[in-house]
Amino acid sequence: MWYDNAMLVGIAGAVAGAIVTGLVSYIIIKKTTKIKRVDGLIGNVSSLLSFSENIKEQLEIKYANVEAHSVYMFCFK
Repeated sequence: MWYDNAMLVGIAGAVAGAIVTGLVSYIIIKKTTKIKRVDGLIGNVSSLLSFSENIKEQLEIKYANVEAHSVYMFCFK
């Protein structure tokens, strides 16, 4: 039988090990590429809009038909 030949058993074991290692590496790469991360440092938060008190009560700011109560600018570094 083929399993009596040490060389064939060694080659079969090496091929099986390479396939398992390749599959595990592929799974790890797929999982780690799905994770997204953004690092940043927020400095100098300032309001984009400033209005006098007499028109502030009458002003409406909407984005996609949703009222915005405040608008800020963030500087990421």
